[in-house]
Amino acid sequence: MMSESTTPKVSADSVSTESETEKTKVAAVCTSCGEIYAAEQASDGEVRPIGRKDGCRCGVGTFEAIGTEAAN
Repeated sequence: MMSESTTPKVSADSVSTESETEKTKVAAVCTSCGEIYAAEQASDGEVRPIGRKDGCRCGVGTFEAIGTEAAN
């Protein structure tokens, strides 16, 4: 006898999403140690490394986009 599927059903109304800001993938450099990360830059200019909620390994959480017109 086959068991029923245990995959939960999720409607679009029940899924929470981040704010509707535009994000662009960029390379970013830590302003303290110079470590480079793949990052996202929000339309407000905030740069956050992808997969690093706590910021850089050195402990600093400020980054600058590199190689984009916005960073110049």
